[in-house]
Amino acid sequence: MRRYTSALLLGLIALLMVAAPAGAGVSWCRADPIVSLNGTQVQVWVAMPDQYVGLVNGPINVQFVTPSTVQRYVVMTDSGFNGYGETVSFSNKNKVQSNGAFSTNITVTVPIQPGTVQPVNIPVQVEVIVNGQSTWYMGTANGTWISMTVQGSQ
Repeated sequence: MRRYTSALLLGLIALLMVAAPAGAGVSWCRADPIVSLNGTQVQVWVAMPDQYVGLVNGPINVQFVTPSTVQRYVVMTDSGFNGYGETVSFSNKNKVQSNGAFSTNITVTVPIQPGTVQPVNIPVQVEVIVNGQSTWYMGTANGTWISMTVQGSQ
């Protein structure tokens, strides 16, 4: 009886392990701009659950706040969500440190069709990759705010 129970239990565990991934988790859709800040490339992946992508009604907005002396330009954008693309903007604040490092604030927003779902209720993941190092941030379509230090390569 003990062997039968053990075999039944192991079979049940195996069945649950195979069946669980099909019903668990959220599928995310991603888009990304890449910018250069004083020669350092910064990639910003913006992701949201697939179920909300159809509600996006404009370009992903990514704003970088850096010192005015930082050389900044857009390296690449993609088609964003639903083909609306991405807008990248720069504004000035902070100072460059003597070692070339500087503070950067990044704000990411994703426009959502009015009257459908409150943007503050739609989760957004933002992955920032600098020099091969990836950092994840959680926020909402209404706004994800990131503060980080970048070491310029120039």
